[in-house]
Amino acid sequence: MYSKSSKKEMAYSFVKNNNYFQCPYCKNKLEVKDMTLRCVNNHSFDIGKKGEVFLVKTNGYKDSKIYDRNLFLHRREFIKNDFYKNVYETIANYLNERINKNSLIIDLGCGEGIHSKKIQDLLKFDNKLIGLDYSKSGINLATDYISDKNFYIVADTNNIPLVDNSVDIVIDFLSPFNATELKRVMKKDGLVIKIAPGKNYLKEIKNKDYLNENIVKDNIIKWFDIIDSFRVSDTYELNNEQINDLINMTPMENDKLSNDLSSISIDLNIYIMKIKHDI
Repeated sequence: MYSKSSKKEMAYSFVKNNNYFQCPYCKNKLEVKDMTLRCVNNHSFDIGKKGEVFLVKTNGYKDSKIYDRNLFLHRREFIKNDFYKNVYETIANYLNERINKNSLIIDLGCGEGIHSKKIQDLLKFDNKLIGLDYSKSGINLATDYISDKNFYIVADTNNIPLVDNSVDIVIDFLSPFNATELKRVMKKDGLVIKIAPGKNYLKEIKNKDYLNENIVKDNIIKWFDIIDSFRVSDTYELNNEQINDLINMTPMENDKLSNDLSSISIDLNIYIMKIKHDI
């Protein structure tokens, strides 16, 4: 069949041993057999050769032409330089002080998967991680981290293909969210970790500030109770290779980059939140 070390076999093992998944069409539970996830209505989803599964409605689906493999590869190389290390450590330290049980973590908009993998590597408690992204290119790269603990799916955050009340921790790193879907899939005591840009985030390559931080926070508190928050703000010097990776991971800003770019600001707000259950 497949070697035990293959991504496809590891993905099959993850799905077989973890009954988290539901059909994006009819919402019935998915069962796995012969490398295919299938619901009672016979909607089927094959495990790909890289271990990925396409769990999104196919009608109207279009993979992004901007967020392609090249962008994600450069993003991964840029992130490998530990520019976000203080963010990962802040999140992991918070969770390690409070979580002592086996937990399911989902990463919304995981891209090529490196942010949540960096956090996961610092966690001391048992956990499983499912990365979701709408980009096939991102998920195909994220499967580099597939294991008996990690699994990656093409999915729509507005139609999360996970069963109700199954998620302990959500990591949302600069991605949009659907609060109604989060409320459905999360356990009552679950935590949402929202990483949002501060006003100086990547200011060296932006021609204007990010959305006013108070507006971002006001939107968050409509849906969540913020139980703790942290700010991580650092500036790093860049070499030529890092500058090239930064340029290629931010295609919308290419024409605005200065020739004298030499440093970058990482300015992020970390909100630790719980879903409001009275809305």
